[in-house]
Amino acid sequence: MEQPIPSIPGVSYLDLPSAAAPFGSETEAALERIGAGVGEGLSLDEVMDAVWRETEKILPRDRVGLSFIEEDGARVVCRWARAAYPVLVLGLDYGAGLAGSSLQGILDTGRARVISDLEDYLRRRPESASTAALVQEGVRSSLTLPLKVGERPVGFLFFSSRKTDAFGEAHVRILRGVRDRIAQAVEKAWLIKRLMDAREAYFSTLGFIAHELKSPLASIVARAETYAGGYLGEVDPKAAEVMRIIVTTSGYMTNMVRDYLDLSRIETGELRFDPKDGVRFGKDVLAFAAESAHLWAEQRGSRVVLDAPEAEILVRGDIDLLRILMANLVDNAVKYGFDKAEVKVTARVEGGQLVASVRNPGVGFSEEQAQKLFKRFSRLRQKGVEDRKGSGLGLYLCWYIAQKHGGSLSAASRPGEWAEFTLKLPGARLG
Repeated sequence: MEQPIPSIPGVSYLDLPSAAAPFGSETEAALERIGAGVGEGLSLDEVMDAVWRETEKILPRDRVGLSFIEEDGARVVCRWARAAYPVLVLGLDYGAGLAGSSLQGILDTGRARVISDLEDYLRRRPESASTAALVQEGVRSSLTLPLKVGERPVGFLFFSSRKTDAFGEAHVRILRGVRDRIAQAVEKAWLIKRLMDAREAYFSTLGFIAHELKSPLASIVARAETYAGGYLGEVDPKAAEVMRIIVTTSGYMTNMVRDYLDLSRIETGELRFDPKDGVRFGKDVLAFAAESAHLWAEQRGSRVVLDAPEAEILVRGDIDLLRILMANLVDNAVKYGFDKAEVKVTARVEGGQLVASVRNPGVGFSEEQAQKLFKRFSRLRQKGVEDRKGSGLGLYLCWYIAQKHGGSLSAASRPGEWAEFTLKLPGARLG
């Protein structure tokens, strides 16, 4: 139900005409540029830059502000502001409750509000903190336009001047022609920004949690291995079996934490792509990957065999990212391979490119399943390895790192017999 708007001298509420009236050529051209600019803008700044730039000659404005209705309609928050003068007292993130405010009346009626003398308005409504801030900036009159997408309220567009009596019905008619396009554009841009902010917060939180879990898990594994190895005295066989289960389970969790931490670092930009020439693929990368899988292989009675030329293979790459890639491939080969199996890791140079493969005897995967391997959070349901859980991120990270290096990662398998992953990187040579 619409609330009646109290009558205050110097304050006008103007109906927005159902259609824009014709204007002079300069105004029409400016409105066309506003429409084009807000349509092309991808960010809130780009959209509002167009509004700011193109209203300079058609509105007597010294300041433009944009506020959104947030918190399920309970609050109005300033998300963009710019002025022709240097100091903004009413800045970004300023918020106030909507219920019972003068803005609520504007929203209910859909009419524009013109305040001709803000100093006089403040004397009559001294409780208005936003008006006090604007007056402190030197603003003396304002035009407020409600923004809606369809019938859904989005927020408010504020035009302010440092002169009294700056705005009137003619300015409301001018803005009517572009109001809807502005509303749609700013809402889209704001939603995109919020999604990006939420995504960044999610990955930052994910990285924090993963980082905090690393040390406790490492401590659990170390203590369990210390006991199972007899370093604390005689080992009870049943307790030793429990320790083995603890080590295995903690190892799975450690790998998941590592994958989540790597994903978080990539998505937040903390793990930067920093390629260097002369990376020794055998000594710097493959040896690291084999060592990282040693414990897993030992527990399963398996072994990792490296097959590479005596002359070192030199590549241009990011050593940290390449280690993540190959360690994931070797870990997966051990995890999803048969017990007491030989995981074979080969590397060679063919036609100026590195060709490195990891092959294991194991359950493998079908052609249909192969299409899902390199997707984020993709997990295959394989018969016989239901107990071997993963994050669904390891192979995605491998694929991502290969792409960053301008290379490729492919998979082949004979279900029930073997699986093989092959990495190809350009610019390799024997050193």
